[in-house]
Amino acid sequence: SRVGGGRLGKMAVTADAPQVKFENPQNVEVIEVSRRLEASSEELRSESLRTQAGLPARPSISGRSQEILAVVRILKAALLGCPGKTRMDPFVVARWFPQSGVPWDLSRTATAWHSRMAPKWDHTCRAQPLAEGDSIQFDIFEDHCGPLGWPEFIGQSRATLPELLGLDSAGLVTEALTAGPCDLILLDKAGEDVGTITVQVILTKPTSKRDSIVLNPTRANPDLFRMPVSRLRVSGGTAPFFRLLLRSTEARPSIEYFIGKDLSRAHDELLFYEESLALLMNPGEMQFAHLGAFMFEYGGILVAPIEGDPPEEHPKELLVLRNLFDNAKRLRMVDLKIGQQTAQAGWQGKSRLASLRNAIIDGLSNSHGQGFRLEGFTGRPPTLKSMDPLLDLGGTKDDSSSVVKKVLRIHLQRLSGADVMRHFADVHQEPEELDPEALESKLSPLEYVEIVMHEITIKLAILAVACRFCPVPQKWIGSSVALGFDAGVLPLRTATEESIREDVRVNIFDWGRSELNTIDKHSQFSDAEQRDRGRFWSYYMGGIDRLGWGAARDYY
Repeated sequence: SRVGGGRLGKMAVTADAPQVKFENPQNVEVIEVSRRLEASSEELRSESLRTQAGLPARPSISGRSQEILAVVRILKAALLGCPGKTRMDPFVVARWFPQSGVPWDLSRTATAWHSRMAPKWDHTCRAQPLAEGDSIQFDIFEDHCGPLGWPEFIGQSRATLPELLGLDSAGLVTEALTAGPCDLILLDKAGEDVGTITVQVILTKPTSKRDSIVLNPTRANPDLFRMPVSRLRVSGGTAPFFRLLLRSTEARPSIEYFIGKDLSRAHDELLFYEESLALLMNPGEMQFAHLGAFMFEYGGILVAPIEGDPPEEHPKELLVLRNLFDNAKRLRMVDLKIGQQTAQAGWQGKSRLASLRNAIIDGLSNSHGQGFRLEGFTGRPPTLKSMDPLLDLGGTKDDSSSVVKKVLRIHLQRLSGADVMRHFADVHQEPEELDPEALESKLSPLEYVEIVMHEITIKLAILAVACRFCPVPQKWIGSSVALGFDAGVLPLRTATEESIREDVRVNIFDWGRSELNTIDKHSQFSDAEQRDRGRFWSYYMGGIDRLGWGAARDYY
């Protein structure tokens, strides 16, 4: 029989108060939406992420100035010619070396493609508290095939902060200061001169919440994790991910409860996670709790060595986030980018050229038509794997892996919402069909996916209502929704339906180009800025509504 049954009914949200009025109170699904919203809010009120297992803590940074921040800018380089090379595609990794302690990767520039011997980056690194004796190392590499190749080391240079500032001692600085650009000599492994790199250091005083977060971010306790950590391959996105294993399961139900994301490639998300954590811990901001229930649990920043890296490689700073692959034998997950416009020139460092490129993708993909598009598909069913998008372009499987990857991404981005849900819920080959005897002890694939799709429909309806609960419009450009379930195993008939539903994933993530707007912030915006956030919030809610409607139609 159909699980749950019935239709969703109509919901009306009042504009003057964050509450929901139901036109059909007898409907089972509508009552379920109301119940779960209250349950998620109560759970966030009672849980303190900072005290469980000592994960997120806010220790003070001893020995560092709490008054001055150092901002490093990587401007350009002048490289000497190399035999046999007519062009270069370099990028820079900046590493911060404290006077005492473990160094870490501060930031990574974008790759200056086809820049020959004079690359320009104009990259601004994440601000750090000023401390006398700290130094910065700049390693320059040549990119080979993006994430598919191994970068080639070109040269490096290292200097202390006083040297970069042109001062005798950085510890004597108590005021804001802008030093002129300085050229540092790059040396290769043999000590030979390979060119120069131009950098600049700016000293500034903390004036905002962003600066206070930089001074005192949430730190994860490294003693709770096994070291070193290993790399993972995931579908969609560009930032590397790492497997984190807890030493015990006293505070979390599984040792793989968390996953690590390279902070040097995701530092734009740090402020969002820190602000959301502070909001959820504030009893006066519980209007955001409904949306917070769909965000990844954030455990702070972890400094960890990487398995397989060379001995001279330094530990990385990782964002500790909830792991969607936890307790899944074969996770099937779709990464759906929400909004009919996924970029804006001048917003969060987005250039006009990059925004124009995104606008073309929006127009050619499903974003323009339905307000969302498929960016990644983990655990694709055999039917989708068998579709070869190269046939439409006259290509073959002998083409380079980078070409195959790009064509596959275009193919996924152009899938309609109905096609995405059809492939997502395709279980006629995975999990394997059971014989009549096995059906007595396990649910059939159709019974299982019916529960999954019903739960996704319910959670997307809750998410749509939670967006209306938010007291101010948000500007979440390019953020995503993850839908997932375990397609590798069929549940036993003795398992409760509630336990099956708990394993269904519906989360919102990817905050690199997003701003967490609050009532205080919104009241200080101009009329034009408020209208701008209202416009993008309507794009986001429209994409969520259309996605939820597609899931409900597929379930029906």
